[in-house]
Amino acid sequence: MPKNVGVFEFNKAIIEATSDLVCAYKPNLAFYEALGNEGLDALKQTVKYVPDDIPVIADAKRGDIGNTAKAYARAIFDNFDFDATTVNPYLGFDSVEPFIQYQDKGVFILCRTSNTGAVDFQSLKCETE
Repeated sequence: MPKNVGVFEFNKAIIEATSDLVCAYKPNLAFYEALGNEGLDALKQTVKYVPDDIPVIADAKRGDIGNTAKAYARAIFDNFDFDATTVNPYLGFDSVEPFIQYQDKGVFILCRTSNTGAVDFQSLKCETE
């Protein structure tokens, strides 16, 4: 991001330059969270600025126990008003269920990822007895 340009202003310029070319936007929440309240405010403004006919997906990869998952789902869908999110199902169905309860929202469940380290676990061979 260029120096002396606010996060929202940077995102706004990208949206204005690309909104006729994209099928969705997928901001990665970690980068906004790392900026504290300023980043979260910029994220909220960004989601609101995207035209209504373009879905905004929270690249959050959330996955936690029931009550924590409920809080994450509320934050993503109620507070930030994302159209969809990514979730990590490793902890089981109860870590995903709070997200799929939002029937008007989308949920992308990680199953096989493309990051370099994914092979460390996703390609392990399991021996059978």
